[in-house]
Amino acid sequence: QLARLEWELRQRRELAGVCSELVASKERVAAAIAAARSRLDALAPHLRDVLKATKPLQECLALRLDEKRDETQAAAFYLHRYFYCMPMLVLIQMPL
Repeated sequence: QLARLEWELRQRRELAGVCSELVASKERVAAAIAAARSRLDALAPHLRDVLKATKPLQECLALRLDEKRDETQAAAFYLHRYFYCMPMLVLIQMPL
């Protein structure tokens, strides 16, 4: 009985150590994600400025980048909705 209790105590201590390591790892990953997100958020205004500055060049070369970007965003929006609804439609039509 005593040996089993000692074994359980060792196991609990080991698991507590593993748990604390995982919590620390989770916090490090969360901090890295927050840092990356803040860098990306800071980058967005600069990218908009670059696009605005190159607008005359785009018009001169007839690149139509704004139209292509709008098309891409619309396609992503509708594809997202399609791929979300498609499994539901399959499940509804599936015989039980």
